[in-house]
Formats: sequence, C-alpha cells, structure tokens
Amino acid sequence: MAATFLVLAGPNGAGKSSLARAKSFGFPILDPDSIARSIDMPAAQRLLMAGRMLHKKIEEHFLKATSFGLETTLSGQTVLSTMQRAKMLGMKVALHYVGLERVELSKLRVWLRVQSGGHGIPEKDLERRFMRSVANLHKAARIVDEGYVYDNSSESGFRLLAEKIEDHWVIVDRSMPWLTDGLLSSP
Repeated sequence: MAATFLVLAGPNGAGKSSLARAKSFGFPILDPDSIARSIDMPAAQRLLMAGRMLHKKIEEHFLKATSFGLETTLSGQTVLSTMQRAKMLGMKVALHYVGLERVELSKLRVWLRVQSGGHGIPEKDLERRFMRSVANLHKAARIVDEGYVYDNSSESGFRLLAEKIEDHWVIVDRSMPWLTDGLLSSP
C-alpha cells in the first residue's frame, strides 16, 4: 500500500490542529508553528530555521516513503508543488481543508489565541492568507486522490461541506459563500 501525504489546510484559526487531534490519523503531522516554537532564537532566525527543519523532515518522509501530514494555510505555492511531488513519488495525496465563513472569524480566533499566550499574525497577513487559501483550494482539489472540505465557523464543530468520492467532488452543504461547484470541479 502506498504511503500517504496528508495536507491539513485552511486559514489561520480555522482549527487544523484541532482536526488533527480529533481524527488521529495514525502518522506524524508536521506543524510549522510547533517547529518554530521549539527553537530558541530571535524571531527572524527562528522562522528561517523552522523552514529548514520542516523541509528536512518532509524530505526524510519522501526518502523513506513513509506516511505523514503537513499543516498549512495553503496560501503559498510550495505546498502545491510538494503535493505534486508526492504524487510523482507514488504517494496517495489526501486533503482535509478546514474553512471559515469569513476572514473576520480568522482574525478573532487569532486574537483569542494571542490572549491565551499564543502567537499573533498581522491582520493584513490574515486577510491575504485567507483569500489565497481559498484560491489554492481550487488548485489542490485537482491534485488530491482523497479530499474533504469542512466548515468550522460555529461552536458546534466541524461540518462536512464536500468530499471527493472516487474522482469526483460532491458538495453536501452549500452554505459557505466561497464553496462553489467551480471551485472543486475538474479542469
């Protein structure tokens, strides 16, 4: 059986780490924030070192052909290339995307995290990442072998919005304004 590369994606504050704990995937999930917190250096150096450490861990999993996951906002192109690379290596690529109804909820959750001692993110970065995350969901949806899209906007927890069944995305809940048929359709 092929190893799995799992992408746990969504905007900041969406609940990616909570979903990872709830699902208990059975293999390591690489969390760039946790890696950065483990490094005792000034912020700029810490982020650079965390990026290098993350890249090294990804390469180790690829080299050993072992299953692993990666938490990401999906706001950049690197994770999309990593997904393509995993496919070329014969890995199964899975996506669990956790969305929020609107960017203001992302801002609120990050603010609450800061109030409880967590790390903050500038609002302009949250806004940019939110929009890019949704745009890149469109691209990631075409790469994956298996996929799930959830909404985590309410206190009731994760609500399944769409899933990839065989080679087709099926939208089961159309309540999110950013989730459209075109977002998950084939090219």
